Amino acid sequence: MALSLGALLCGLWAIGGMSALQGLYEDVIRSSMGFVDFAKTRPAFGSEVGVFIAAGFGLLLVVRVRGLGILRHPVHSVLILPAASIAIALQLPGTPAVYQHAWLPVLPVVAVYAGLALTTLAEWARQSPTPWRRGLWALAIGVAVVVPAGETLIFAVRDQNAADLQLMRSELWLACRGEAVLDGTALYVFRPAAYRQGALIRGVREWVARGVLSEQDLADEIREARAPVAHPDFRILGMIGPVADVLRRHYVAGPDGLLVAGAEITVEEGTGRFVVDLLAPGLYLLSFGSGLTVAIDGIVVRTGWHPLPRGPMELTWYGSGGTIRLTLATCQERQVLGARRS
Repeated sequence: MALSLGALLCGLWAIGGMSALQGLYEDVIRSSMGFVDFAKTRPAFGSEVGVFIAAGFGLLLVVRVRGLGILRHPVHSVLILPAASIAIALQLPGTPAVYQHAWLPVLPVVAVYAGLALTTLAEWARQSPTPWRRGLWALAIGVAVVVPAGETLIFAVRDQNAADLQLMRSELWLACRGEAVLDGTALYVFRPAAYRQGALIRGVREWVARGVLSEQDLADEIREARAPVAHPDFRILGMIGPVADVLRRHYVAGPDGLLVAGAEITVEEGTGRFVVDLLAPGLYLLSFGSGLTVAIDGIVVRTGWHPLPRGPMELTWYGSGGTIRLTLATCQERQVLGARRS
């Protein structure tokens, strides 16, 4: 471990000098020490509970035979003491981010004692092959092996990624290379995040709730990023302050449940004016009803594509009521329409 850590530090120093080592401390070590996500997950959620029950039975068998001497045994002590230490450490109030994968080091020990319980029951049924002993052994095999294995197989072959992959494709289609995407997860993949946190994990949202990280700063970063597309997942929608204002003012409903940069105004019959603040510059599709006459900054415009700058502009109208909608073109639309214009 020391050699690996030394090689890592030397590599960072060789590439980036002392600034790289300082960045490692500031951005990784110190921020990790102050992490605020203290979620505690259980090691078992579904049918794998049967494996833990079998492991508990196997451990009781060993304790019954050896008593406290189990901690001096050359095999059992090596299994139990590390597993118990890990389990206790994960349950301490100060241990952050205990997700299900944190329990992986404990599972091999659980498997050993579950196997011990099953082999003991098998030997017990062999010595006295009564129907109820054989039935108990078969039930234990079903609960601890067959059912968890079947659930694992179903989980492995079930398509659980299609929705996320489609969402990724949509985000990549709507935003051009180099343009940011507003997404609370990390599904924007090959596009920059609209804010420096990258993903609104539970810890970041806890910082926002406690005021350690200002939601206003988050909203300012989003505005500066000029993201043409936003994914309104539960993390983004959970921001009910300035970030919610950004979504309401600068985005409209787009394809596949996403939001795209633009504005939408519902107008009543007569005349009126409204100041629209566009988040990103580009080619916008303007649409409104045939009974309306619309002007942008005093210039009467028709429905269709219009190159518009970033920032506020005045929309005025007269005529029948309806909806005036400005929607930023997708990346492909901008490329095609830009080529036609040139």
